[in-house]
Amino acid sequence: MNINFAIIRGDGVGNELTAATVSVLDAVSQQFSHEFSYQTALLGGEAFDIEGTPIPGETLEICKNSDAILVGAVGGIKWESEKEHLRPEKGLSTLKKELGLFTGVQPIFLHQPLQEFSPLRKDIFSRGCDFVIVRELSGGMYSGESGHRKTQFGQEAFDTEIYNVKEIERIARAAFEMALKRRKRLVSVDKANLMATGKLWRATVEHISKDYPEVSFTSMLFDECVQRVIVNPVEFDVILAPNMLGELLSNVAVNITGVPQALPCSAMGAKGQRKGIYRSLHPARNEKEGQDIANPVGTILASAMMLANSFDMFAECVAIQMAVHNVLSAGFRTPDISTRGKKRVSCTEFGTQVAMNILSGKKRK
Repeated sequence: MNINFAIIRGDGVGNELTAATVSVLDAVSQQFSHEFSYQTALLGGEAFDIEGTPIPGETLEICKNSDAILVGAVGGIKWESEKEHLRPEKGLSTLKKELGLFTGVQPIFLHQPLQEFSPLRKDIFSRGCDFVIVRELSGGMYSGESGHRKTQFGQEAFDTEIYNVKEIERIARAAFEMALKRRKRLVSVDKANLMATGKLWRATVEHISKDYPEVSFTSMLFDECVQRVIVNPVEFDVILAPNMLGELLSNVAVNITGVPQALPCSAMGAKGQRKGIYRSLHPARNEKEGQDIANPVGTILASAMMLANSFDMFAECVAIQMAVHNVLSAGFRTPDISTRGKKRVSCTEFGTQVAMNILSGKKRK
């Protein structure tokens, strides 16, 4: 299969993360007889420094003409003082909007070789967890009217949470479709006890649930869901959440794994739309740039997620996942997760080890 990827290095250590991941993709293309081509594009702080905007028109064209987009890392303290529309993160959010991507997919799973980093009790960790947070990306408080106004008590700021039925219905269907492919359990979280949007969210999702009788469905208040994710993550399969609540829940959930930078995530569009944005949760951390010490696990696994979700390359996805597991089990570690007795390696070397592990497998046709 011939596939054209857009590679967005982004900022800070993004160049190192994507370079290590491309070496893994090259190994997959060789092992499975594919033709992968890559076209790099500027986005984020790097784009702002060079082009004066976090998302140049050329980048948008490259991404629209590509089959999928792999992103390294976006943002950094260097650009925190810039106006909101010029900050690196705005480039990524604009790209999602322009491509019609409204479904955020955040897998939550535990790397068994990295158990020592998880805050979970050993008995909870041993039960494992494997669930997905499906987050609505286009609506909610991040897209509603916001601003400042003067009052008798001084300046006042406001952000408006807005959702309509159409927005809720489409993300709900995306989550139910995902649940059908997994263990057929779905929890929808909201703040129906306090917010009008929460009440509409709950009523709409419960209505959509009737179209999916095979899926065990529950509505749950956000507060309770957070507590249960921490205490017993194994009970969850798919969790559906509005934009801001989904972000907050994801921030909690990724940290129970102990190594958030070793997890991938994606942004997808409507059913049937293959193109998506894939990246890890690794911060840009500009102070580490150029040292070749960033942890590429999440970005490498994002490429595996990309192959499965956008191209139905499930065997290739599993090959990457198993190679990462094997390399971690063999004791190879980047500095952020290196402990006594482990084999400390660079970002580049970790990618090389994963690539070699893929190539050492039995030749596939």
